[in-house]
Amino acid sequence: MRSPSVERRPREVVRYGSRFILALTLSGLASCSSGTGPHEMFEGTYELSSVANHPVPTVIDSSAAGVIEVLGATLVLADHQFVETFRMRTSDGPSSYSLEGSWTVRGAAVHLVSADGTYEHTLARRGDVLETTTRRQDPGLAILRIYVYERRR
Repeated sequence: MRSPSVERRPREVVRYGSRFILALTLSGLASCSSGTGPHEMFEGTYELSSVANHPVPTVIDSSAAGVIEVLGATLVLADHQFVETFRMRTSDGPSSYSLEGSWTVRGAAVHLVSADGTYEHTLARRGDVLETTTRRQDPGLAILRIYVYERRR
């Protein structure tokens, strides 16, 4: 017959092991709330490298109305704010536009919301790459595009 102390040890190990894991988890959550958390993994400047598996610059639309070519784009994530600037060329010449707003981390992704609330987008993180898929619905036409941003070094 085993002594009572030997029989209790596995339960004690599990109980103390569970407390240790809980303490680690809580300390990790506390460190995230003190300013060192998942946001820092995403902060930085990203350059658009491809659209629909084509390196930038690339034509994304061509019709009787004209051509739209993406020349590049930059996404800056800092202090929970973002600025995304697109550079394009159309039949009318070069143009650019910017979006600004806030961003949050959702698992392994960044969720962007424009300041005016008209634009929401989620980009998945894979190492130093942020990737998003967009769907544009036109009457009788669905266009799917994958945009890939790479972290600038």
